[in-house]
Amino acid sequence: MSKSLTVLIIDDEEIVCKRLKPAIEKMGCEVETFQNPVAGLKRIDEKEFDIVVTDVRMDEIDGLQVLSHAKEKSARTAVIV
Repeated sequence: MSKSLTVLIIDDEEIVCKRLKPAIEKMGCEVETFQNPVAGLKRIDEKEFDIVVTDVRMDEIDGLQVLSHAKEKSARTAVIV
């Protein structure tokens, strides 16, 4: 049995997280969501994700900062902005 992909969604809009999470879980992935980008970055420090999905425009941290942080943590993590 193959390991399921781990996906992290960081988006400051609640509706985006609510809609994406079940859709991605239906594909067999393990999904975590964060509306607070700072908390999302802390989670990246704690766990390696296969895929990170992030909004480009957020108040505290933008999607490019999330991309940079995720790639610093693990070069194999795919980031969708």
